[in-house]
Amino acid sequence: MLPPSATTSPSYSSKKPPRSTQVVLEALGAVPHASVQELHDWLRANRPKRSAGLTTIYRTLHYLVQQHQVQRVYLQDGQARYDLLTKTEHPHHHHHLVCTRCQHVEVLHDCPLETLESLIESAQTKFKLHYHNLELFGLCESCQAG
Repeated sequence: MLPPSATTSPSYSSKKPPRSTQVVLEALGAVPHASVQELHDWLRANRPKRSAGLTTIYRTLHYLVQQHQVQRVYLQDGQARYDLLTKTEHPHHHHHLVCTRCQHVEVLHDCPLETLESLIESAQTKFKLHYHNLELFGLCESCQAG
């Protein structure tokens, strides 16, 4: 599940897709787990005639998060990163394995928390979950070898 801040914001709630949607989606396809600055840099270097300013990229990403096309995640460095979501990911998210040494990120496509969610929302607890997020931190294969 996504946190409420990933799907609602008073600053940009237009239902009309921004014109920059296609270029931002293209950049996200080229730069996985990208920050806004990394997307901006990629667009300036690779699509100078179609590049977008930082504010436009933020607004476009917000729209794409609302549309469940992109997932916003916060990794160890505390900076927001963005991922493209595939149509097969349900419920519109995936989780991450993050290397604490090199910051490499691997996607964990299966959600190991779905069973736990069912237990928590059982009649015993009467607790209604809104969202969950899972990032696991450790050393990637390359850093373990080095």
